[in-house]
Amino acid sequence: MKNIFVIVGKSGSGKSTLAESICKRMNISNVVMTTTRPKRPNEIDGVDYHFISDDEFKSMADMNEFVQHTSFRDWNYGVEKKALDNCSSKNIIMVLSPKGLVSLNYGISKDEYKVIPVYISCSDRTRLRRGLDRDSDVKELIRRFGADNEDFEGVTDYVFENGGFAISNDFNTIDYAVDVLEMSINKYSTLN
Repeated sequence: MKNIFVIVGKSGSGKSTLAESICKRMNISNVVMTTTRPKRPNEIDGVDYHFISDDEFKSMADMNEFVQHTSFRDWNYGVEKKALDNCSSKNIIMVLSPKGLVSLNYGISKDEYKVIPVYISCSDRTRLRRGLDRDSDVKELIRRFGADNEDFEGVTDYVFENGGFAISNDFNTIDYAVDVLEMSINKYSTLN
């Protein structure tokens, strides 16, 4: 059985940086999602996401090529079945929205995969500082913060009720969060 560690967190919580760091440190698979969201300036197609059109996404969904897919803030996101099948490591990392996490739990085989939700907590002050450091579009930052308040309502309860855990990432470096996630991955690996 493979463990899928699903990282969820509000904008600026460090979830993508955490996923990238833990995959490098432990040499484990990071599933790259497919999306219809426009590519941001620093993103790389095939590394951050597979960026496709709405028509392509609809066609893939109609052909049942996703293990889960959902809409989030007017864009479509999905995890392709072949992306999971191509993961060679016992542990897999994914960064999903709260809706994506719930959808994944219903879309995968419980005999093949165990989903372990990981919530990245971070103060609004730290998230705002990070957002301003990386984004010059203050209106977009305000929109994301407002949307997060709605999208993440009840997420911590869901994470804990489904065998997951939370990691605080209110520090100047990602090292603490990576250390905690590494210890947790090692713990869960010995249980399965």
